[in-house]
Amino acid sequence: MKLSPWMTILGRVDFSGVLTVHLEYGSYLSETKVLGPVATSMTTIAALLPLDVPTQVKWHMRGLIRNGGSEAEVLETLELASSVVDLAEITLKGGIPKLSDLGDRLF
Repeated sequence: MKLSPWMTILGRVDFSGVLTVHLEYGSYLSETKVLGPVATSMTTIAALLPLDVPTQVKWHMRGLIRNGGSEAEVLETLELASSVVDLAEITLKGGIPKLSDLGDRLF
């Protein structure tokens, strides 16, 4: 059976990233009907910090501010998540991002 040229091209494309972004991230992590944008961003930061993924934490720190959150809310979230990290005796190799790590670039 001969495949159409489009199927040949599509067969070489890795859709895992697209599926992850659209199905998982888009449907669940960016849902704001229950908590609202600020609380959703705060929850995401708190969930990411113990995973020791500082780059992603910084992305979501920016997102919290873009969603209308304040720098104080970023700091509160980091402090709370840091307490959980300490209680769970997790060692963060990447450390805890600081507001100054964001620079002036929020977008």
